[in-house]
Amino acid sequence: MVDRGRLGRFFGELRSRVRLARKMDAQLDRQLARRFNVLDYIRTSELGLSRVIGDLLDPKATHGQDLLFFDTLLQGLKRSSKKLRRHLDITRGYDDEDGWTVLPDTVEVRLERTITRGRRLDVSVEFKGSDGKTRCLAIENKAGAPDQQHQVRDYLRFLDGEYGRTSGDGPKGHCLIYLSPRGEPPATSSVRRTQLKESENQFAVLSYTRRIDGDIESVTENAGFRLDYSVSDWLSACRKVCDVDRLRWFFQDAEGYCEREFGGVTMIGAGREEIDLFLAQPENVEATATVVERWPEVRASVVEQFARHLRAKLESATNRGLVCVTDVTGEVRKYQSIWLFREDPAWRDKTVEIRMEAQGERLKDWIIGVRAKDRAVRDALEGALKTPLGRARSSDAWPWYKYIRQWGKLGRDFASWYDPGVVTKLAREARGEGSAATDFLVERFVSICDRAVPIIDEAVR
Repeated sequence: MVDRGRLGRFFGELRSRVRLARKMDAQLDRQLARRFNVLDYIRTSELGLSRVIGDLLDPKATHGQDLLFFDTLLQGLKRSSKKLRRHLDITRGYDDEDGWTVLPDTVEVRLERTITRGRRLDVSVEFKGSDGKTRCLAIENKAGAPDQQHQVRDYLRFLDGEYGRTSGDGPKGHCLIYLSPRGEPPATSSVRRTQLKESENQFAVLSYTRRIDGDIESVTENAGFRLDYSVSDWLSACRKVCDVDRLRWFFQDAEGYCEREFGGVTMIGAGREEIDLFLAQPENVEATATVVERWPEVRASVVEQFARHLRAKLESATNRGLVCVTDVTGEVRKYQSIWLFREDPAWRDKTVEIRMEAQGERLKDWIIGVRAKDRAVRDALEGALKTPLGRARSSDAWPWYKYIRQWGKLGRDFASWYDPGVVTKLAREARGEGSAATDFLVERFVSICDRAVPIIDEAVR
């Protein structure tokens, strides 16, 4: 039973504290102009954003930082693509001990570069490496406009024709980055998935914001193309490696713009900090659930924090060389997931994962199991996993899976991450207060991994 009197006192106190925090915000704004963002006053159309990106990548641009920002992007692409079981050709061997580096004087950045069929590449960065190879990093900026018929297909064909072969100028290489607001993939009318598969080392999806989309198509068919990286991450990294205050301020503004414009982050400043402070106080358990219910953004933030916390625990608990990835954002949408995979071409080619996935729109009906896209591998695993893992359900994509609510009381307790009471418990665990959900989920994953990984290794060979 909800204590309405206590709830009223809570919100009364919270209201006064938020009012005070906003007053402090106003005073700080007068001194620091914290809410001022230069991107609110410049052209932020696709062309305007492409110009910002192109200038930052150009070592000859007015920022005066040579290759610093271009290098930061290449390093980010390299780490993220490696995490997703494949290496982009554009970063293969980049900055390795016996690898190659970019020759600054050879970098040519072009906006709206005209190619075949009257198409234009939004951003084209052509350069030579110290290994003598000519490369091109192309960016198709989809900040707002929809795909045109066969658009991405034509880009890939052009790049492959220009940079995908050895010519009189020496060996070449390329990559097309499809830059979308929240990691949305290109439309099937723009390029068929079979064509993307053929160009998997020359194509990747990059989002503007860290709060990526996770619909069924993105999570499954495009999980290998969508990088666990964003323009926000790149801007943040640029700010950290840059020593020039004027540029650091710009990067902070640009990062905030991406998160606000494309990620929908609206609750900022001391008001949000006061709510977070209340969420951290154990005596406000009952009221915390109500706050989470009233403010969806707070709920999403808590769920994301717990997902990151769980991911870290899984990576340290599984000792089979598995990589953990998550696309959990806490928003109202289906098929949010946490999955483990081996950095092995056989696993990658067959798209095999040990996955936990929410089947309902509101982060409910979680399942844990083995997922395999390749039909032959899926059929082989369905029979092989029954004995070591026990009887469970199966489907077209899942040779073995089980609802976590079927694993006793703890499974039922944490079957819905949208429930305010559950979110409150997840918030505590993300802060290191308690571990019921964490221990339960890690135990299930580790148990499945220990028994399933050797069988998967055999099935994908």
